[in-house]
Amino acid sequence: MRIFSVTRLFSPQFPPELATDIPVIDAYLQQIEQELPGRKALRCQMLEEVRDHLLEHHSQLVASGDSSDRAAEQVTTQFGDPTQYGRALRRDKFIKFAKIFSIGTLAFIVLTLLIGWANPPAANYEGITPDFWTRHLVPMLNAPVFAFLMSYTMTFVAVKAKPDVRADLCVYMDRKKKYAGTYVILYMSTLGVIGFLGLFNIGMLRSFHPLVAIAFVIASLLTVYWSRITWNSYDLKDDTLRVKTVFRETQIPIAQILSIKVKRYWNDRLNILDSRSLVIQWRNNTGNVQRIQLPLNDSMHNADRLQAKLYAALEHPQ
Repeated sequence: MRIFSVTRLFSPQFPPELATDIPVIDAYLQQIEQELPGRKALRCQMLEEVRDHLLEHHSQLVASGDSSDRAAEQVTTQFGDPTQYGRALRRDKFIKFAKIFSIGTLAFIVLTLLIGWANPPAANYEGITPDFWTRHLVPMLNAPVFAFLMSYTMTFVAVKAKPDVRADLCVYMDRKKKYAGTYVILYMSTLGVIGFLGLFNIGMLRSFHPLVAIAFVIASLLTVYWSRITWNSYDLKDDTLRVKTVFRETQIPIAQILSIKVKRYWNDRLNILDSRSLVIQWRNNTGNVQRIQLPLNDSMHNADRLQAKLYAALEHPQ
């Protein structure tokens, strides 16, 4: 058994929702799917773009006079070897897994050592104080386990938010993501308060080095700041982009956009949800140039559609 098949144990079958009723294309998709890792919903999402591309090209050939079977043979041949394509997609997933696993393992080990360094050792029941590495060997060995669980979930279980098919384009996070964001903010805010009190030798961190308390406060503030995008929404309607955040609402006429750039900051590069920011410059009605950043990631519905629409509007102004 191939190792990646372990990630398919609970749903190894071909997703029936991908069927096109065109035998040649269905067989082609099944060959690709056999090379893909992950649960069924993830494999289905990875293949949807391929299926849509094949069907679009197939329809064009049929409209030009080819038979359905001949058109299907032609589009699958032009797309290339299905086995090699599936292996390329699988390789990308395992590279992502290795990246998250490496960063996660290193982060857990560093955190363990930091806490161990800041927390003074205590004697055991025999009156012996174990040395630093003896005390932290087991926690350090647990780090790869935690990192594996995290990287496996993020790589082979999590799926991108599906786009909505409707006239008005709205980028948003669903209710479950907002509940999760609320929990993260409350949890990290509590840790921030604990860290702040620890600076004054109060509470759980009173026996730790002040640097640990400062680290708790900084990590809490940054996490709460990043989590704010859970409530962001971007509406593209009537040639106007409406950007709604927790603190304000901004309206940007599409015709007045001067430039759009994609930026990935250090926190975006660590984020496994394809996090990035669109930096938009536009000229307002008074002639002044303004700038705004739109954080986007794969948890947001229609994020890719919005980015494509904005680029298309900038390249082909009406």
